[in-house]
Amino acid sequence: MALRPLADQVLEALPKGFKVEVLDGVFIASPRPTLRRTGVRERIFSQLLHQLQPPMIPLQRTAVGLPDSDDYAIPDAVVLDLDLEDTDADDWLATPEEVYFAMDVVPRSDMAGHVLDRAVVYPALGIPLYLIADPGDASLILHSAPTDGVYTSVNRLHFGDTVKLPSPLEGIVIETGDLMTYS
Repeated sequence: MALRPLADQVLEALPKGFKVEVLDGVFIASPRPTLRRTGVRERIFSQLLHQLQPPMIPLQRTAVGLPDSDDYAIPDAVVLDLDLEDTDADDWLATPEEVYFAMDVVPRSDMAGHVLDRAVVYPALGIPLYLIADPGDASLILHSAPTDGVYTSVNRLHFGDTVKLPSPLEGIVIETGDLMTYS
């Protein structure tokens, strides 16, 4: 059975504001983000928005996946290259070739580690950069350089550090001194 139509049905049954993803054939339903989580996402997103030049654009809650697969994820933010936009793909789904950067803010309730699962899924798709911001422990993890389906570079930072993105977004920096923690 195709999982995407079933995911749509699950989403219809959930309260407004939830999102549903399919990662490795598993449904993941997430509630609307808390204000603190939204604040972290917006502060990072705003910095990307002000530094990127067309055709690179940041977008929020954009689904990423392969058109011929049921799996897809909805990161908190992505950076797309509109010159690579796949006009034949589903209009709601960005293909991994279009995505240069994905970012997630760990929800307070991420007990199952679904955000960390993406650090396995995204390099397999070939997404060059993945940033995880965790307001629970004020940490940041920048994954980069996917090779043979695995990120070969992992840079661990803390809120307050400057994140300097490597290629393909070299020159973009994210200041994290004003990011708030859950406590």
